[in-house]
Amino acid sequence: MTILETDRLILRDLQESDLPALIAMNQDSDVMQYFPKPYSQAESLRLYQGIQDEVKAYGYSLWAVEEKTSQEFIGLVGLHHSDLRIFAGKEAVEIGWRLRKEFWNCGYATEAAQACLDFAFRQAGLSEVYSFTSLLNLPSQKVMQKLSMEFVKEFDNEKVPADSPLYRHTLYRIKSFY
Repeated sequence: MTILETDRLILRDLQESDLPALIAMNQDSDVMQYFPKPYSQAESLRLYQGIQDEVKAYGYSLWAVEEKTSQEFIGLVGLHHSDLRIFAGKEAVEIGWRLRKEFWNCGYATEAAQACLDFAFRQAGLSEVYSFTSLLNLPSQKVMQKLSMEFVKEFDNEKVPADSPLYRHTLYRIKSFY
């Protein structure tokens, strides 16, 4: 089912038929270079189930992104309820993206994320949305900046091993523009 549409993309519910492409994307070391490690098949299946559970609970989560011209699954973009300690028990919604590498540098992450922010503020009634990534992940930080998100602070991500170069993260936020 189509949830959101942009000029070049369709954002829709993640389906079981997307699993092979999702698993392959999550096992790609280039795609996962800013994560502690690529996901195993079991981890991708847990991610898929977590997305399904979040859709049931909130009506939204990460969506499958499909290129209109090819109708190909190109990745995930969407909203996720974060449980990081940095939010101190406050309900915080994060926007995130992960695209197959053959679709990088096409502006797709920004295009899809902008549609997600519009949904977050107009339809989901959220007042603010966060995004965070490793300090090393400059491409994602660039997307955050293109979305007019504001830098909040740097922090240590407790979900990443402390001895990892990915441990230090940066946090951005955008407030509703409606």
